[in-house]
Amino acid sequence: MTEFRSHCAKYGGALAIVTAAIALRWLLIPWLEADVPYATLLGAIAIVVWMGGWGPALAGAIFGFVGTAFVIGRPLGVLPVDHVHAVVGISLYAVTCALIIVLGEALRRARDAYRRSQERFLQSQEAAIQGYALLRTLRDRSGKCVDFEFEYINPLGAAIRRSEPERVVGRRVTDVMPGACAAGLLDALGEVVQTGVPADIELADSSVSPAAWIRYLIVKVEDGLAVSFSDITQAKQLALELKQRAADLQRTNALKSLFLATLSHELRNPLAPIRNGLAIIKTRLPEDLGDIQAMMERQLRMATRLIDDLLDAARIDRGKLDLQRERVSIESVVNAGIETARPNIEGRSHELLVRHGPRPLYVDGDPIRLAQVVANLLNNAAKFTPSKGRIEIWVRAKGEHAIIRVRDNGLGIAHADLGSIFDMFVQLGSSETHSVAGLGLGLALARSFVTLHGGEITAHSAGLRKGSEFRIRLPLAEAPPQGGEEPEITPQAYTARRVLIVDDNVDAATSLATFLEYKGHSVRTCFDGATAFEAATHSPPEVAFVDLSMPEPDGVELARMIRQQPWGQSVKLVALTGLGSQTERERTGAAQFDERLTKPADPNDLLRAVATLRHPTSPTQTEVRPALAEKLSSPPSPCRIEHF
Repeated sequence: MTEFRSHCAKYGGALAIVTAAIALRWLLIPWLEADVPYATLLGAIAIVVWMGGWGPALAGAIFGFVGTAFVIGRPLGVLPVDHVHAVVGISLYAVTCALIIVLGEALRRARDAYRRSQERFLQSQEAAIQGYALLRTLRDRSGKCVDFEFEYINPLGAAIRRSEPERVVGRRVTDVMPGACAAGLLDALGEVVQTGVPADIELADSSVSPAAWIRYLIVKVEDGLAVSFSDITQAKQLALELKQRAADLQRTNALKSLFLATLSHELRNPLAPIRNGLAIIKTRLPEDLGDIQAMMERQLRMATRLIDDLLDAARIDRGKLDLQRERVSIESVVNAGIETARPNIEGRSHELLVRHGPRPLYVDGDPIRLAQVVANLLNNAAKFTPSKGRIEIWVRAKGEHAIIRVRDNGLGIAHADLGSIFDMFVQLGSSETHSVAGLGLGLALARSFVTLHGGEITAHSAGLRKGSEFRIRLPLAEAPPQGGEEPEITPQAYTARRVLIVDDNVDAATSLATFLEYKGHSVRTCFDGATAFEAATHSPPEVAFVDLSMPEPDGVELARMIRQQPWGQSVKLVALTGLGSQTERERTGAAQFDERLTKPADPNDLLRAVATLRHPTSPTQTEVRPALAEKLSSPPSPCRIEHF
């Protein structure tokens, strides 16, 4: 019905316009008479086709022809045949009307298409999720761009400006966005107009309240600009918040690592006098109290191992763990690990079975760290295996890799825990392990050490109560040349020495002095570097144990002061430190220390350090390695070795 009414209106309007044209021509008869009868009608046809289309225009042309014929006085059928000019006039009228209708219809359709596209554009921009504006360039008399004027802005764009479209269109950018222009928007718009290169910028706009961050996408359109913009304040605030949180986490992580390193270092100080005291007590303890002394030594070793784990975790966390690589045999690594884990294995009466391959296997690695990996796996197996259990170690070659397998018949690992078993501070929640619970660092350190050696470690278990197995995979290295091994050093008889002990920890210094005095050495104790240097100047010692972490002058500076003296070239300097980093090794090496012991030092290492003197002609530094790195010729009991 609506469409029918529309057609009626079009045709009715066409007839009305044509009728008006005919009437106008009739009024012009006194001046024009019968000449150019269609003068007013052609204009009417053009108006009709533009307004109503070709259908109403065609109807109007026909109606106008007939009406004009009657009005002018020459109706159809009465025109003389010999009047050629009348026929020509009618033909010209028909052709002219056809041209007007065709051209007018084409223009009308182009106009309608343009209107539809404009409507779609406006609808899309009004529904857009970004602000959009068209800007006209304003130039001065010299042609220089001085400002821009809003020709169009969609509702969202106006809303971003805290305004409405009708209040923005026609105004200058500098008036609507003064804060953004001051922040660089006007310069960016001018550069795009000048160069034609699109721009993507983010600016803080202080001209709105509260201040907002806006992202602008600017494109040149003829001599103007199309600008798409969006409010990114929330995203910017979130990014800044995430950045701040990341910085806080990084700072917290650094503080945690520093705390762990400091804690490990500080905990070594009280352990040093305890270990020295135990060594002294051992010389006086009645035989019937030997078990108590052994128990105290086991607990001291456990505390030392926990501190070492904390320090290693801090080093790994900070990326400062150093490896002292050398060609090492897998057998020596396994034996050293067994020696370290032996107290835990024997304490729970486990059976240990070691199976080696048919030929020796070698890797390029740090023997201390690799032995620590094996020891951690053995301690873990002993911890989670009920008393009188069975632990097996398999060593074999597979392709270009050495495989070490540690298997037990203990509590096993739930499938849900296999993915997190190597994470730091993760412990299985079994109440059966509480008596030997640790920090949950052993497996995490094992994975880190193996990864640093270019290998991998994996955990396997059929489930709870079904035992577990850990597999280490390391790249193989070529066997060392025959006869290249260092000769075994035979133990030397201890000789009484003049010893100087320098440590600001009074208990550590006095306990170490008492222990060495019981062994027959002449000992002098100082608690600061200045007093120690003065004492050494008056009576040079043969051996000096120097703590590195003292107030000025610290241990390194004291060593330099001693080496600068003529008598200092013959003094054997042994560094006592609570850290074992590469920096510490470099510092002690630069100060010409002969050996370095990590607190709490093993009594046997202390005695070995005193047993040999320094050779001034070859002041090479050696490091006393802890018992973890000793290459044992045979594993301790209880274990059984099989070769296959």
